[in-house]
Amino acid sequence: MPGQRPAPDTAQQLGRQAAALLGSGSFAELETLGRRIIAAHPQWPTGWKALGAALSGQNLHEQALQAKTRATELAPGDAEAHANLANTQWRLGLVAQAIESHARAAATDPHNPQRHAVLGGLLRGQQRMHAAAAAYRRALQLQPGSAELWNDLANTLHDLGHLADADAAYRQAIERSPLHARIHSNHGNVLRDMGRLDEAIACYQRALRLDPAYLGAHNNLLLALNFSGQSSPAARFDAALAFGQAAARLVGTDAAAPPRAPRRAPGTPLRVGLVSGDLRNHPVGYFLQAWLKLLDPARVQLHAFATHTEADALTQALRPCFATWTSIAALDDAQAVHCVRSQRIDVLMDLSGHTAHNRLALFARRAAPVQVSWLGYFATTGLQAMDYLLSDWTCSPANSAERFSETVWRLGRTRLCFAPPAEAPPVAPLPAMQRGFVTFGCFQTTSKLNDAVLAAWAGILQAMPSARLRIQSTRLGNAAEKATLAARLAALGVAAHRIDLHGRALRPAYLAAHAEVDMILDTFPYPGGTTTCEALWMGVPTLTLAGDRLIARQGAGLLAAAGLGDWVAGDVPTYIQQAVQRASDLPGLAVLRATLRERVAASALCDAQGFAQDITQALQAMAQGEPPPAG
Repeated sequence: MPGQRPAPDTAQQLGRQAAALLGSGSFAELETLGRRIIAAHPQWPTGWKALGAALSGQNLHEQALQAKTRATELAPGDAEAHANLANTQWRLGLVAQAIESHARAAATDPHNPQRHAVLGGLLRGQQRMHAAAAAYRRALQLQPGSAELWNDLANTLHDLGHLADADAAYRQAIERSPLHARIHSNHGNVLRDMGRLDEAIACYQRALRLDPAYLGAHNNLLLALNFSGQSSPAARFDAALAFGQAAARLVGTDAAAPPRAPRRAPGTPLRVGLVSGDLRNHPVGYFLQAWLKLLDPARVQLHAFATHTEADALTQALRPCFATWTSIAALDDAQAVHCVRSQRIDVLMDLSGHTAHNRLALFARRAAPVQVSWLGYFATTGLQAMDYLLSDWTCSPANSAERFSETVWRLGRTRLCFAPPAEAPPVAPLPAMQRGFVTFGCFQTTSKLNDAVLAAWAGILQAMPSARLRIQSTRLGNAAEKATLAARLAALGVAAHRIDLHGRALRPAYLAAHAEVDMILDTFPYPGGTTTCEALWMGVPTLTLAGDRLIARQGAGLLAAAGLGDWVAGDVPTYIQQAVQRASDLPGLAVLRATLRERVAASALCDAQGFAQDITQALQAMAQGEPPPAG
């Protein structure tokens, strides 16, 4: 009759033997040993643990799941057994079960900070931020000197919108590891979102001094410079070139570039790839959905390369527009390049630039004969391997001082095509007519509310003592951030009773909230995009300021395409003056509001068929090596 457990000496010997086989990667031998132990001692968990590890090592995860589950049943107080089971559950996509198993591991080994840290990471990956923060705090109680744990907690607090607490946690991490480039870059992100842009830029620059090859810090710096009203065209261009050089060094002599000549047989469609992590409910998705389905498949065949796994209803609506849909989220750059080239892509379009989930390193490796930057970014990428940047004549006038490493290809009417939201309610009457006072509005991220913007708004409110300001942004759902913004406005002389601050709302409620405002005040130098288009559709015009770069002229481009070019100011004094003048003409605002949706629907901004033709012609000309159109 097999015993429940071998004699102590034998147990120690078998344990050492199993550990040696596991350490050397001898998984077949470990499987044989595990099965032999189980045959002799089926109630001893060590045999099941050895078998589970051996099967996992051979990628037999379904079988490993059974063995590891049995080990936890026999040893419910063994934290390692629960952690081993969680790893296999996670590998099999059993996320909820994996989190539960890691929670058991942490509960049975409560003084091990790593157990709590791993649990925190899993919870954060499932957007369970409050629970993740609690797990990281528990880990820090046990290991307060860990810079990594402070960084993980800070990242989670940032996700929660607790910016001041995140700032404090990053400072704790930096104190413990001052030479850690990633922590400095992460700290910059929270400072940027707090509106402390100069400090954020300093953090990114510090990160790059520590690690010049850290592409994530390059991305963050370039985004911040575009937010900044103080950066010069030369500084932004030099920073972009530094990224391009770092990316080129990482690529090295990877693989030979594909030939620039078109590889299509005559009469076959151009094969166009779109690389993006935002093929979903996201501004990128919103600006694709109207015209993609109108492309002529005889001229253009689309191929999606998704860099992020998140999908939603808009993802499903976009999928039929593509001949193939490939996720490259789990592929390294070399694998992704092979994937793109295997589909014989003629023109590869980057829709991310230096924003989240970008794969610019893929473009640095010259994945396709012709490569184009467009839509999700608004400045030069800095990559010598990026051939073109797609813009328009309003956003990128010929006399602009902005510099590009790419050749700028300007579409004739607009660089963006807006799809009116199906969930939009009817346009509401002008609220000032009933209230007797004007309400200015802004629906953008608080990161764009720099000191110059708030000062201009304060000037407008000072000139109109009865006017009010309504700001709605995701981060204003946090009481601390709401208090911070109110204090900044109070310091500029704007009394609390004149401002209404609102947090995030679902899209239907957010669109309906436009009934509360008479006109939108745009931010600068980083204006609205999707928010401007949605406001126009809701009958609410936006007053924008045209700046010195593509992104700073985005509002001007959208309004020009919508037929509202006279709502563009050239400088801050004119911006303030126009705001007061237009808000003082309530009958004019009421007439515009009543007719604006019709006007926008008939404009170039919503001409999906025309945009599909314009972009088709541009892509075909690029593929043939033709020069860009002259202005």
